[in-house]
Amino acid sequence: MKNILFTTCLLCFLCSAVFAQAGPIVEIDKIIITDRVPPTTSEPITSQPDTSIILRTTMPRTESAAHVVEKTAGVHVQHYGGLEEATSVSIRGSSSMQVNVFLDGVPLEAASADGVGLGHVAATTLSKVEVFKSLTPSEFGSSAIGGVVNLKTKKAEQGINQRYGLSYGSFNTLSSLAELTYGGEKNDIVFGFNYRRTDGDYTYLDNNGTPLNATDDQRVKRQNNEQQVMHPYGKWHHAFNSNTSLSVTQHLFRIDSGVPGLANFQSTTADRSLTESLTNIDFKKNNLWSGKFSLKNKTFFRLIKSQFSDPNAEIGLGQAQDNDNLTLIAGNRFLGQTAISDNILFKKGFEYIFEYFLPKDYIAANPRGETSLRHQVNLFFEPHIYLFHKRALLSFKAQSLNALYDVNNNDPSFNNPGTFSSNRIENQITGTVAADYEIVKSLHAKASFGRAVRLPKFVEMFGDQGFVLGNPQLTSEKSLKFDAGMIFHKKYEGAIIQKVHFETSYFENHTDNLILFELASGFARASNIGEALIRGFEVAASTTFLHYISLMGNYTYQWAKDEAVNVGNFLVGRPRHEINSSIRFEKSSFATGIEFNFIDDQYLDGLNTQRIDNRVLLHYDVSYLIKEKVRLGLEVKNLTNSQVVDAVGFPLPGRSFFGRVDVYF
Repeated sequence: MKNILFTTCLLCFLCSAVFAQAGPIVEIDKIIITDRVPPTTSEPITSQPDTSIILRTTMPRTESAAHVVEKTAGVHVQHYGGLEEATSVSIRGSSSMQVNVFLDGVPLEAASADGVGLGHVAATTLSKVEVFKSLTPSEFGSSAIGGVVNLKTKKAEQGINQRYGLSYGSFNTLSSLAELTYGGEKNDIVFGFNYRRTDGDYTYLDNNGTPLNATDDQRVKRQNNEQQVMHPYGKWHHAFNSNTSLSVTQHLFRIDSGVPGLANFQSTTADRSLTESLTNIDFKKNNLWSGKFSLKNKTFFRLIKSQFSDPNAEIGLGQAQDNDNLTLIAGNRFLGQTAISDNILFKKGFEYIFEYFLPKDYIAANPRGETSLRHQVNLFFEPHIYLFHKRALLSFKAQSLNALYDVNNNDPSFNNPGTFSSNRIENQITGTVAADYEIVKSLHAKASFGRAVRLPKFVEMFGDQGFVLGNPQLTSEKSLKFDAGMIFHKKYEGAIIQKVHFETSYFENHTDNLILFELASGFARASNIGEALIRGFEVAASTTFLHYISLMGNYTYQWAKDEAVNVGNFLVGRPRHEINSSIRFEKSSFATGIEFNFIDDQYLDGLNTQRIDNRVLLHYDVSYLIKEKVRLGLEVKNLTNSQVVDAVGFPLPGRSFFGRVDVYF
């Protein structure tokens, strides 16, 4: 049956082709491809994301940001156990730690193992998702080996607008949204509250820890997998005049969940909670010095209170834990842009980031641990040069990354007298060159090459939840990246075909000092293990015809190999083949569509002895808009009820149903 489904959907994919990575704008319910933006001195092509996903408010969805991003060519998302659970994202074979995730340009990296991620942000709270795979603009600060995902929150529309949404479905899953916006001449205001919860008590096939022996397999119910997320948010944007503006954004997150453990070893009492405040202040000033200069300044603060309880020592460190950790991240990023002439544009700026982590474990004899600090001062310089009457664009980016460490792993959760500390300064230089050339109208060639550096995350330098053991003596990962490809985009005035987009890219990434968690004496300890080599290509295309039907899809091939410890083996969690495609019909107030996802075999361990079989997932949705005020929707996820296992052996839900109603005023 799976082979038939796969063959059918693959033929659909080959006929319909695929959406992709550079330039197009993608809506959740259909694909809309805009014209290729010509090079201008105000916004270089290479500053645009490889993929820009526009989220419309008119389509009822229960999706998180993670489910939106994973439909993109070259992006693979791993889900850790449920509908609202944590996720990790990989771009072109990278590790999740090599991908920088931002919310309105604020980094969502945390100094502990916890923090808000893609799986915790509802798609209904966003207006746009940007994915950068090759050259990362200076607007996002420090270097990114894997790439960047930037979540952009909603802007207010003109006048007073209200939206209320409610969704309910399988496993007692509830999702609700209340939002009020005001768009005026000088001020735009957004207030919203999103609430989601689920029991997560789906059934799955437990292999009892013996994957080669099917006689002891049994169907069991997922335990201790409930979760709820509360997310109030607000945004105020004030335009002083046409050239000067100030924006203040505030997000609050409260996440409470059980910690269920692996498929064949579930916990019943472990739980975690997270309280996070994220504040972002943006100031912009354009047309200074006779219109030749503009500036942007971003100031951000994150305060994270992370709690983890495992009173019966069911998982993790082998002893009871009652953690209450505090993380503080504050930063400022300044960017200036100067137009030297019509053909030369310079970006330059600096970034300062302060990170603070204080661990506590109330069960330990000495509950309070030692604080860890890190200061970063990053400088960047990014020129753009236009050639051949602006048919060609050369972009360069150089960065100086500087970090001062004062970190240790003297954590009360570790029943280990041996501690490590690191007081050192690290300086790294990175650089990238990218080119875009218009061969003929509607056809572009592009390429980039560069050196990227990733400073170790704090979760890798120390960790106290689960079985993670940090290593303060880690050194930065270093990578050489290359990609090249072609983009074809054309609009048609005919009655049959309206637009066609096709794109293909080859990519290669050679990483040294790769950081991985290695199992030793019951712990997973972060170490610099050596090298990894990743090669692959993407094919993507989409088309819209008869004004009502959209076809899209993408295919990614990646060959991700370990060049250090297990030489020649595949890296963990990197499938070689992945296909996404969909067909949608939308006319007047009615919309319906089906999505297809195929993921190839992938491995759970570096020795390549534990494998997840390939899987095929189908999703269906239908909606109807009543008098432009009320939209009703129905979604069916995992239509064929495939038994799916994801990263580290976490089981995922089978067939599930969700109904939703949205009301607009």
